[in-house]
Amino acid sequence: MRLDILYQINEKYAPFCGVSMTSLFENNKHFDELRVFILGERLSASSEAKFRALAAQYHRAICFIKTDSLMLMMKQLQMPTYRGSYAANMRLFLSYVLGDDVDRILYLDADTIVSGTLDELAIMPMEGHPLAMALDSLVRMHKKRLGFTGADYYYNSGVILFSMSEWRKMRCSERITNHV
Repeated sequence: MRLDILYQINEKYAPFCGVSMTSLFENNKHFDELRVFILGERLSASSEAKFRALAAQYHRAICFIKTDSLMLMMKQLQMPTYRGSYAANMRLFLSYVLGDDVDRILYLDADTIVSGTLDELAIMPMEGHPLAMALDSLVRMHKKRLGFTGADYYYNSGVILFSMSEWRKMRCSERITNHV
C-alpha cells in the first residue's frame, strides 16, 4: 500500500512538522511506500537536514519542492498572506508543482498528530471528487464573526485528501488562479 503526504510550512513550523512526521511514521510502519512532500517557504538548511534524517531513519522518501515561483505567482495575484506567509495557500496550486506520479495525496497541517493508521484514507473511494474534507464544528458565535450563517458549512482545512487526477481533470488550480 502506498500513500503520499504533503506538508506546507515555513521555518517557524518546522519543529512542529518534525513531531507530526514522527507520529505519521511511527503509526504507519506497515505501508509499503510512504512519500512525504514538503512545500517549504524559506526553510533553513538545518531544518531540511533534520527532515531528511528523520525520513531516512524510517526508510521513507522525502521531497522538498521549491516554492519561490508559487510565492511570486501569489504575490502577483495579490493573494493575501496569513500571518505574513504564503504557506497556507500553496496547496491550492498542487497541480503546478506535483508530478503526474502523484495521484492521491494527504495534506496535513504541521501541528497534526497522527495517532493511528491512515489505511482508510489510502483506499477511500473519491467518487469523482477532487478532494475530501471534514466538516468543522464551529460554535455559532464564531461562525457569525466570520460572516457565516448558522446553516453555512465550514470545513476543517488541516487535513485534506486530494485526488490529484480529479484535481487536474477539473483544472482546480487554474480555476482558483482565475478566480483570484
